[in-house]
Amino acid sequence: MRVTSDPDRPLADVSILRDEAPLGKTDEAGTARIGMRGNEGEEVLLSLKCPEKFKPAAGGALRIKLHRLADPKRVPEYAAICAPAERTVVIAVRSDGTNLPIVYLGRELARTDESGAAHVLLSAATNSSFELTLGTDEPHAARLRPQNPSMRFVVPDHDEILPFDQHFIELPEKKSKPAPRRRPLPEEDPGPVPL
Repeated sequence: MRVTSDPDRPLADVSILRDEAPLGKTDEAGTARIGMRGNEGEEVLLSLKCPEKFKPAAGGALRIKLHRLADPKRVPEYAAICAPAERTVVIAVRSDGTNLPIVYLGRELARTDESGAAHVLLSAATNSSFELTLGTDEPHAARLRPQNPSMRFVVPDHDEILPFDQHFIELPEKKSKPAPRRRPLPEEDPGPVPL
């Protein structure tokens, strides 16, 4: 039996079970040599007990048909996968806004630089979702629209780089109007000014 966590990554300490009875455990190369008794052509159901932070792929059950070994030097090999329960994702942020906080669950994880770029590294359960927000509550970003844009991400079943591209429109700066000139009231009228 050969067990991997990702393609070409052997996984040690995986227990191979038949009816909850342990048959063997994988070594550092991800392999375990097991023997089973039964009738020719009998189908046997094996299960995997993966190490912590890993889970069996495809339900973790393996159906194997028993056959006599015609050549003892040629042992059949079966492959199985214990996939990581969590994956690492890098969110590559590109925006028009500089010095904007990237917020996750109310906590700032990073800020965009002078070019509007940032990177956020997260580990999360496979197939779970999370949301990141580009914060625009600070005074220097008050004229950016949309305000506080968010994007939802789903964690794939492999490590990945995910894009978060956000373009903003900047509202023009409000010009302060001069105070209107007040016309004097009749009792305030100073009358003709002598020359």
